[in-house]
Amino acid sequence: MLKERWFCKQLDHIKDTMFVLAMSILKNESDVQDAIQNTLMIAYEHLDDLRFKDKFKPWILRILKNECYKIVKKREYSLDEETITEESKGLSNEMKMTIWDYVNSLDEIYRSVIILYYYEGLSIKDIASTLGISSDNVKKRMSRARMFLKKYMEKGDCYER
Repeated sequence: MLKERWFCKQLDHIKDTMFVLAMSILKNESDVQDAIQNTLMIAYEHLDDLRFKDKFKPWILRILKNECYKIVKKREYSLDEETITEESKGLSNEMKMTIWDYVNSLDEIYRSVIILYYYEGLSIKDIASTLGISSDNVKKRMSRARMFLKKYMEKGDCYER
């Protein structure tokens, strides 16, 4: 019973982050619900394997990311659009949507670090743990993503693949 309470309490703190991460990969609410449900089952079953309880957030986000990619591979979805968070409060809705369009135009490897850092507030270390890459790699991706975003904004058009 104590394990269940702790698990639910942790989920209360990160449920929005989980939804945003899954939506950024899957772009389909039905698939997002499936991915989150699978993640919760896997995480709960393996909760005893989590050595450091303070690492719950990156641990479960990594499980969620893997579940999302399984769905992507299975259904061969491409990435679309997601909702804007509170990080850009001072901007007009039009400007928020424009910035969001630019973020969405990035390749997934750049988009994911931008979303996790700026929109979800994860640290470089937690992003590295979540994505299964080094902190230096996260920093490189962030730098490149910022460079691409700057170019897109200067040109006024989104990146075409």
